Amino acid sequence: MNKFIITGSYRSGTTYLSSILNSQTSTFCLEQSIFHNLEKDFSNQEEFLCFSNQLDARFMSVGLPMPQLHKKAKSKNEITYFYIEHLKNTFNCTNVGFKKTMLSRNTIKNLVNDNYKIIIMKRPVEKILKSWLNRIEPNLNNAALKLQNFLKEINYYSLDFLSPDSFKVVDYDALVEKPEFILKDLSRF
Repeated sequence: MNKFIITGSYRSGTTYLSSILNSQTSTFCLEQSIFHNLEKDFSNQEEFLCFSNQLDARFMSVGLPMPQLHKKAKSKNEITYFYIEHLKNTFNCTNVGFKKTMLSRNTIKNLVNDNYKIIIMKRPVEKILKSWLNRIEPNLNNAALKLQNFLKEINYYSLDFLSPDSFKVVDYDALVEKPEFILKDLSRF
């Protein structure tokens, strides 16, 4: 895989999969907030330095070597590249991923163009909706509409806008029942 994105709707199992992948020695997966900042365009050097210093502080606060992207990266692509390389070296792994839920079709296309592998979590709609109502959106109509819009956006998991070797759909129930089987399948991906 080398670099990957775990996505899906809220409450589809993205956190569960990222936790399982983090238990593997060859893989490290981060939550979405840092990925969002890595992918944005910085409007000026000061904004980038502020981001870089905040990132360094996060690493320093837990006793890890700082990425110091401000000393290495000159472009948006370099920011992501050097950060991923820093994570690989820090955690002695070969695969680095980010968990980012509710990605749009265009964002997924752009990530594939940037050589990310896409792992999308799939879970029965009724289970996702029930969990959304309990945790995210208590209004049934709003929750159902948001979920339906997301599923339409990704063409109900078919992802026919991508080449088959660039994405993998992982069924949440299968992951719970047979995690070792899913991990083997992902390792070949």
